Amino acid sequence: MKDACMEQSLQKPIFPRALAWFLAGLLAAVLAGCAARDHDVADLARLPQSPTWYQARVKGADWEVKPGYQAGLAGEWRERWFEPWLQPDCRAGGEQIKADGERFLADRGYGENLLAREEPYYRALIENCSWQNYPSGGWKGITTKSTDLRLLPSAKPVFSSDKPGEGFPFDRLQQTSLPANTPVYVHHLSSDRAWLLVQSPLAWGWLEADKVAPMNEAQIEQWMAAKLLAITRDESIVLDLEGRYVFKASMGMALPLAGEQDDRWLALIASKDYQGRAVLRTARLEKPNAAPFPLALSAHNLARLADGIMGQNYGWGGLYGNRDCSAALRDLFAPFGLWLPRNSFDQARQTGRFYDLSGWDAEQKKNAIMEGGTPFLTLIWLPGHIMLYVGAPQGEPLVMHNIWGLRTNTGNGIIGRMVITSLEPGRERADLVRPEGLLIHRVEGMTLLAPASALQDNR
Repeated sequence: MKDACMEQSLQKPIFPRALAWFLAGLLAAVLAGCAARDHDVADLARLPQSPTWYQARVKGADWEVKPGYQAGLAGEWRERWFEPWLQPDCRAGGEQIKADGERFLADRGYGENLLAREEPYYRALIENCSWQNYPSGGWKGITTKSTDLRLLPSAKPVFSSDKPGEGFPFDRLQQTSLPANTPVYVHHLSSDRAWLLVQSPLAWGWLEADKVAPMNEAQIEQWMAAKLLAITRDESIVLDLEGRYVFKASMGMALPLAGEQDDRWLALIASKDYQGRAVLRTARLEKPNAAPFPLALSAHNLARLADGIMGQNYGWGGLYGNRDCSAALRDLFAPFGLWLPRNSFDQARQTGRFYDLSGWDAEQKKNAIMEGGTPFLTLIWLPGHIMLYVGAPQGEPLVMHNIWGLRTNTGNGIIGRMVITSLEPGRERADLVRPEGLLIHRVEGMTLLAPASALQDNR
């Protein structure tokens, strides 16, 4: 029977079979397209995804911070940025990193192949930390390439879940990413000397040794004495004076300003010599990609820079060169000299004035944000997530945020990029987990980054 069927099939013309496969593929594509549309978030279709659109239209979004107040902010930003060189401290940070690393022995998670990590894997990493010799470093350095800070000396990930879409991209070893030419203090070396434990302006962590160079005191003095140049556009190409590629600069970076030419800025950069030491040289980048630090802090300038990062992919802890919710806001405010810490909790609680909204119902929270918030200068916080209020042009508060996804019953709620939404994105979806799937129900506070007395209204 099998042979007869095969023979019969061989006698049929080829074209109908090919047509059938084509039609089947076309139907699958159509159904996939319908499924994708079913899982879209209506906010993304109905709301303009341009911060400058809102800045030009919403009430209260024509402010500018007074120069004197901003000068104070910028001075604090510089102190925070250079803190590893000015105030190195090997005690508290080292103890915390040691404790964080040892927690993986009890909660081991899963590797990049989604198989469980075994205890010997972590034992080997902890042994390489060489804590018995801590601190074995003790020198000031600078990153010469963009790099990741890790909780253990390994570039391989650890996920909490073995289910695709639940564990990824939340690599539990990732502290944060550091751009090239970030000041660091090296407190310790791993046993194999391939990793360095550093204190950075953003966090402590392990980074790969080949991405750091020692700085001498004369170089540090020259670096810190200079005015700064704030990078205002991602993927900005930095070239040396001979036109050779050095690295790509991203918004949130700051380099010493070395001068300017007709269409370009000159900046001081650090790279490694053949002996691994830092060498300072002059580089150039196009003028539209940077501005003297600090850029005037206004709603107009803030929205203009925010336009440049809309739609960018989500990146937990800066993985793959992308940003998560807190990194997006930190880098957005950096060119203006307004310092935001690394994580969302600290951003809400340690900057500006925090207002506790926990225990309020959804309508009370919305009203408090619309009545007390200043568009483009108010953070909206819920545990594990931070957003920037952009106004309420149609009677509901809207926010700009880099979000991974929604809480759904189907696992198809990924947004994965920088967007503008209401505080109830996905409310139209039947698969949304309720009520906690709606962001507004988990909002616990808002933070005013500058008081009304610091603003000059330009309306």
